[in-house]
Amino acid sequence: MMESAFANLKNFSNFNTNPKKDPLLFFFAFAALFAWCISSLYYQKHSLPIPPVNTETFKSVVAQIISLKILLLVFFCLYRSMSQRVVIVFLGSLAILLFGKFFGFYSISEAFLKINISTISLVFGMSVISTIIAETKCFEFLGSKLILKFGNNHFALFLILCLISYVCAFMVNSLMAMLLIIPLTLRMSDALKLKSTPFLIGEIIASNLGGTSSMTGDFPNMLISTELNIPYLLFIKYLMPICLVNLGVMFLYFYNKVDFRETQAPHMPTSDISFANTKIKHSFTLMLSVLVLLSLIILFAFTTFDPGLLALIASFVLFIFCKMDKETIIKKIHYRDVVFFILLFVLIGGIQSSGLLKTALSGISFLAFGNPFIKCLLLMWFACLITMFFGAGSATTILIPMFISLNIESLSIEHFAIWALSLGICAGSCGTLGVATAGPIACTLSEKFHKNNSSCVLNLINYSKIGLPLMYFHLLISTIYVILLFLIQ
Repeated sequence: MMESAFANLKNFSNFNTNPKKDPLLFFFAFAALFAWCISSLYYQKHSLPIPPVNTETFKSVVAQIISLKILLLVFFCLYRSMSQRVVIVFLGSLAILLFGKFFGFYSISEAFLKINISTISLVFGMSVISTIIAETKCFEFLGSKLILKFGNNHFALFLILCLISYVCAFMVNSLMAMLLIIPLTLRMSDALKLKSTPFLIGEIIASNLGGTSSMTGDFPNMLISTELNIPYLLFIKYLMPICLVNLGVMFLYFYNKVDFRETQAPHMPTSDISFANTKIKHSFTLMLSVLVLLSLIILFAFTTFDPGLLALIASFVLFIFCKMDKETIIKKIHYRDVVFFILLFVLIGGIQSSGLLKTALSGISFLAFGNPFIKCLLLMWFACLITMFFGAGSATTILIPMFISLNIESLSIEHFAIWALSLGICAGSCGTLGVATAGPIACTLSEKFHKNNSSCVLNLINYSKIGLPLMYFHLLISTIYVILLFLIQ
């Protein structure tokens, strides 16, 4: 029975559309969407706002059109070159400030108010903690033990690495998970003469799911928690169960999709003897890091203090008392990510002030026939779609104002729309390589490691062959979960 289920899953994953039927599918989808829009407009024609045509209305429309063009141009450039994301978002923020000043909808003082200092503090503090833990070499030590224990059972090794990625992203953040696990995986796969791509893809998706399971696991949840003051434990209560289900689905998919044949006991090449003999450095710092991290999680869970302030205090204490070279730590902190998110707040703040998000929300409300539950589902799918193109952090910054504008007082589930948003962004993050923190880091590290063998490098094409089908599964399962959550509550 299990083999039959795997066979059906394999047939589904290998499904290819017939080129002759593609136009028919396109026109059918187009006609269905067109009919949906027309029926929604007809149903609500009595409530369609028809503002008078005057100077203010004209300026508002022009401001929204310009804001939309700036937004699309910025995210198109980000899609083409994530390595220059700070420069791209800086130019976009500058453009929205200039046009906002000219049309009177955005000013420099308003831009400063749009920056969420709590979120920035949380990102920076967790970056400091993850940098210090990485310097202890604890994960390299773990990797050497895993090779000796599971080196001849590739699927077991894959499971262990993905579970470590999930737990690491859940406990700290997905950025740390990738910075620690990806170099370990590349060296292990090279030592065992295995293709690293399936392992990297599984770890990226597992880290996305782990990050979605907690408040501090990824930037979208950090932003959601600080913007809306949602407690740590609620993320675990509502998001961890479905993320674990999606993780299990991923394991089943990989078991059927990838050949994990067992081999003889691994022979460690001479070049990897140092890897096999890796020792933990700075044992005191490692113990202190674990203590600080556990204390921080407890404070997140059981107090109402600002998460950004707690992360800053914890990172400062760890930085002062760790017995490591302070200059090395300072050099390895990811400042570019902090600057990127500050500029992103300025950019999206201008888009919000132009009225573009309000207009988009009105359109979705018409499609949902005014039903708040259908609005949540539509916005979850919309979040998945724009995350694939614009990135997880950018999509979250755009969509949070739309989600908190929903009229969902009639829904009894705590922060129901926010769980739908987080799951939609998680599904979109799993679909393509460059949209979440994990993907670009894994891609960059893979390029550096395989610089003499481009066929082994992780890229968008070989990632999408696995990532896109899993995205569809995750979005479908998450939709069912949200519906069940609504019905049960």
